[in-house]
Amino acid sequence: MLQDPNAKDASMKAYWTLLPVPDSTSSDAKFSGSDDATAYACQHLGETTINILPYMHAILAYLFGLAFVPNALIYVERFIPWENIAIFLGSSTSSSRNGRGTYNQS
Repeated sequence: MLQDPNAKDASMKAYWTLLPVPDSTSSDAKFSGSDDATAYACQHLGETTINILPYMHAILAYLFGLAFVPNALIYVERFIPWENIAIFLGSSTSSSRNGRGTYNQS
């Protein structure tokens, strides 16, 4: 069944405009932006109680998809926590290597 794209677009806009917008300045906000959230996640790299891999996977998948949109990164690159992502990638690869240039099978 094909759906009219204009009707679908109008339906999505109506849904998102009805949702309440959270106040980002409220006292219960834990992070002020993606950089703070990613820095927090990277601080817990290697802990067994906090699994940050799904979070970092979502960040990296978003950036991968965004790379295919012409000129899209120009608008968001200053908001991407590049240093924290580099720390995560550097830490995650070194922890899974066995010292011979190959990765552990565990």
